[in-house]
Amino acid sequence: MRKMMIAAVLLLGAGSAHAASVPNTFTAGAPAKASEVNANFAALVTAVTALEAKVATLETKVTALEAANGPLTVADVVGSYHLMGIKTKTGSEAVQRRFKSGSSSTEGTVTFAANGTFTASIIQKSDEYSGKAQQCKSVAATTSSFQGHDHQYTAAGCTESADAFISSAQNPPAQQQGGTWVLNAQAGTITLTPSGETPLTASFSKSGRVAFLLTVDPENDPSNPGRSYSLEVLVKQ
Repeated sequence: MRKMMIAAVLLLGAGSAHAASVPNTFTAGAPAKASEVNANFAALVTAVTALEAKVATLETKVTALEAANGPLTVADVVGSYHLMGIKTKTGSEAVQRRFKSGSSSTEGTVTFAANGTFTASIIQKSDEYSGKAQQCKSVAATTSSFQGHDHQYTAAGCTESADAFISSAQNPPAQQQGGTWVLNAQAGTITLTPSGETPLTASFSKSGRVAFLLTVDPENDPSNPGRSYSLEVLVKQ
């Protein structure tokens, strides 16, 4: 396949390329000097050498193209990456009238080693807001009748106390993490397993230059059940 591609390129270029020129021409019946014949051969050798160099350059480019379009390899992944990410989370609980929302940004570096391990230095800044409607009082139930059926209605009104709304911001120092990673070459993904945490899947570009991690997780807070959504990007340094 590679030779066919190179041959096609050379044939396409032949129409615009000049034929190799020689310094001497000969006519029928005229004697040919050895020095002139040798000079012509030397010119042809120079032209062929230049052509071989062009073929070698084309082979290198074809090899690079084949590698770029092939499966993801360990060599593609190994290296250091700049990490950037954002995360949002929301939650609410109807009975106690609680709510929670927050966002965070992630930045750091991640390094993948050829032995299937990785290390990371990550800074995660976050802001969180939560509230609770307190001092609730119930309004007496009322009953009405329509077409022989009784319908009961209840209503409740709540006011917030002074400390019902809480906000917090965190800007901790960089956290050091580590774990293992496994390549899925055909899918173009790797599975990262941080120490003591749930595995994550990162989708890589063909050359391994960029990777994306998209996760949707439940928020395990019984007072404010909800979900969190995060997107993280890895860019090879």
